[in-house]
Amino acid sequence: MIVRRLLWVAIALLLVAVLASVGGAAWLLLRDRTVPIRLVAVGPATQMRLIGGGDDRVLASDASDANELNFAFPAPAPDGRRLAYVTMDANGRAIVQLDLTTGERRELYRSHDDVPFDLAWSPDGRYLVFLVSNAQSLALQLVPTDGSQPAQSIVTGNPSYFVWSPDSATLLVHLSGHSVQNGHLVAYRLDSSHSDTLLSDPGLFQAPAWSHDGKQFFYAAQPPINKAQPELEDISSNIVRVNADGKEPTTLVVEKQAYLWMVRAPNSDRLAYIARALDKSGTAVLKLVDGASGAVRVLSRPEEHVTAFFWSPDGTRIAYLTHEGAYEATGPRTWHIIEVDGGAVRDFETFQPSGAFAGLQVYFDAYTFSLSPWSPDGSRLAYGAENGVYVLDVAAGRATKAAEGTLGVWVGGK
Repeated sequence: MIVRRLLWVAIALLLVAVLASVGGAAWLLLRDRTVPIRLVAVGPATQMRLIGGGDDRVLASDASDANELNFAFPAPAPDGRRLAYVTMDANGRAIVQLDLTTGERRELYRSHDDVPFDLAWSPDGRYLVFLVSNAQSLALQLVPTDGSQPAQSIVTGNPSYFVWSPDSATLLVHLSGHSVQNGHLVAYRLDSSHSDTLLSDPGLFQAPAWSHDGKQFFYAAQPPINKAQPELEDISSNIVRVNADGKEPTTLVVEKQAYLWMVRAPNSDRLAYIARALDKSGTAVLKLVDGASGAVRVLSRPEEHVTAFFWSPDGTRIAYLTHEGAYEATGPRTWHIIEVDGGAVRDFETFQPSGAFAGLQVYFDAYTFSLSPWSPDGSRLAYGAENGVYVLDVAAGRATKAAEGTLGVWVGGK
């Protein structure tokens, strides 16, 4: 009896040891999957640095000219471990994928004649899509990030704005602008390597948006114009929700004589958008529309002229930028953060943006899923000013200079 009891005790102790070992391994595995949130500062001169998380080092310093296409259009991967960017040397322009842990680089694209820009990872991290331009055309290209195949051109059109479906299966592309300019929306499906024209009535807007579940999408439509020469009063950018095949449209918003920029919230079908008047006033108002009910609410204040906005990672806040007086693409900007549900707004200091950050604002709706000023935990905003890279601590309400450079990019936190 005593021997049997001792045997059971030994078995129990062994089981506890095994469970502790497995639990410890699981903890280490989970711990390893959590990448610390860090900041990549592009610049100064010809360097790109990784800052924070107890790690401050030069990632790359081989750019030939910091004022050209070097470390341009940086796009962090969804896993937070890799960074893609555009660089240039004597042999042409290239897209490079950099492993932030090992320092390994993989060249995904190179051309002597074409200029690559606007990089965007697929949500699953398996593909990178980007635009290339030359004197003749503008094309959208796709390349697998494992380097297994060369980049291929999938659609052509100028201008071109695209967005990935949540399941990484389809690219929705807005080509050629307004409907009177032969604009249209195209779906490119990766499983068939085939594109289909879904709609031919786009209004004045840039990038479309998928619904949260990927079963529908939102775009701005122009109602039919029965005139040979359209006038300003005929222009209307109506936000419409349609099924993924472009059918069963539902008009949510009617914006007369306006140009739109819109972005869906990260975790719901609420759409924030800027409506900029086409008349001489040029007023630019930030609004919110419920993608299901169509209920609309104005978020910005009457005296504000909004130039860009960015959803927080949890979808509870929006950081937006405003300008004073006449609009200038490179003029001073002021940060504001609004609580989407409560409507409370906090104002921050005015700053002079760097050239790189000013360029980001112009196409913020197209870049928003490639590069966000928000840190992954929603506690900070990073931006490029004329005298360096700054980080705004949202809770403290204070911005401090983090590094020299022109642009800050958050990585990790996944």
